Amino acid sequence: MDQVQTLRAKLRRLSAQSSTDFQFTMVAMKDLGERFQVQTTELSQRIEGMGREMSEGFNQLAGRMKLQEQRVTAVLQAVDNTLAIYEDHEARLQAIEPKTDSAA
Repeated sequence: MDQVQTLRAKLRRLSAQSSTDFQFTMVAMKDLGERFQVQTTELSQRIEGMGREMSEGFNQLAGRMKLQEQRVTAVLQAVDNTLAIYEDHEARLQAIEPKTDSAA
């Protein structure tokens, strides 16, 4: 009979330990879930910030590319205008040359 009492005492201790273990596991899982949520929220905020920075950078690049396009277009227009003036002068010179040749 003494063995039955000893066995029952061991079962009660084991039951108390199991309850404590389950409570510890439950608290640890809850804490882990909360930390996971906090870290994913922080990560999401960082990713959003990076997205905003990248978008701003792309917008700046687009603005600079547009400015470069305007500058290149202006240079090409200036070259075209200069070529038009050159063609006009060349045409005038060619018109004068036959008169000079026939006078000689």
